[in-house]
Amino acid sequence: LQALQARIRPHFLFNSLNAVLSLVRQEPRRAEQALEDLADLFRVLMADNRQLTPIAREVELAKQYLSIEELRLGDRLIVEWDTERMPADALIPPLVLQPLLENAVYHGIEPRAEPGTVSIRIARDNEQMHLVLRNPYRPDGNHHAGNRMALANMRDLLADCAAKMPLQIAGEAATGRQALDMLPACNADVVLLDIRMPEMDGIETAQHLRKLDHPPAVIFTTAYDAYALKAFEVHAVDYLLKPIRLARLHDALMRARTLAPLQDEILREMKPDARTHLSINERGRIHLIPVSEVLFLKAELKYVTVRTAAREYLLEESLAKLEQEFFGRFVRVHRNCLVAKEAIRGFERAVDAEGEGHWVVVLNNVDEKIDVSRRQQHIVRELGRIL
Repeated sequence: LQALQARIRPHFLFNSLNAVLSLVRQEPRRAEQALEDLADLFRVLMADNRQLTPIAREVELAKQYLSIEELRLGDRLIVEWDTERMPADALIPPLVLQPLLENAVYHGIEPRAEPGTVSIRIARDNEQMHLVLRNPYRPDGNHHAGNRMALANMRDLLADCAAKMPLQIAGEAATGRQALDMLPACNADVVLLDIRMPEMDGIETAQHLRKLDHPPAVIFTTAYDAYALKAFEVHAVDYLLKPIRLARLHDALMRARTLAPLQDEILREMKPDARTHLSINERGRIHLIPVSEVLFLKAELKYVTVRTAAREYLLEESLAKLEQEFFGRFVRVHRNCLVAKEAIRGFERAVDAEGEGHWVVVLNNVDEKIDVSRRQQHIVRELGRIL
């Protein structure tokens, strides 16, 4: 338990202080209340926690913790308590509930753009006490530490910058997908991108922005992503470290006109994980293709055909680089074709125009079949789904 408490302190403290800083200008009374709640929590953390504590006190501290998280997450965090059958004077080890709730928020709420519910039920059953905590979970989600309060804070800082330089806010977006939808119409010169966003992180969003006819300059914002900070320094990519200071924001915007467009190679090095979406430019707008929906990728001349159950897309990327990025999700069945493993229904024999037999891949959701080259016939044995 002490090891868990030590682990959560820096993460929770940093997020909490950033949330309070975002409130200071607009809602000073809420900022004061948040600091009082934070002081109560850390008073317990610094105390001698070898003594048992009433569970009612644990619930009170947990509610103070959640009130601070609600500052960051807004209506994305819904909390439901069921303590009618809780024995208020039952003694338990201190700080058992708060670390569990932090994990529930971190893994269940932060990766979501839509609201999520954390439910806590505490009840006595004979001589035992049961604590049940439930939360949503997205294993592939990207964590996002803030809500529209952070946007409001940034809006205030930009208003201060506008007094010293020609500046106009062209639009605001809460997610990378929203930003990609808005940018073709608003003709922004500069985009401030938070690295941690739900659905799609800022670095992947920047990769898709490059598909625009006139991509804007990008300035990243981040709190404590050590890997990203190192990459920014190596490649001279501009970034703002939270909490964002007015002078630093002003300087970054002044330099934005001279920023070179971010290259795909740099962005891939900054984010070694595979993208969640592919993207194409259709009539000046970015169209996102969820990688989970792709059935196969086929190289044809200088393009790669991306096939989903709904339609085909033409992608200007290298098939070899796509194979490297999505290694494990796709399998090469021919020198010019990668097939999604989850899309394979099985294999069957076919005869070509010269009367020679060969294997073909039978796919889910489409009638099209993909030839398996002689060199790749080993995948039939490995995947073993002969129809």
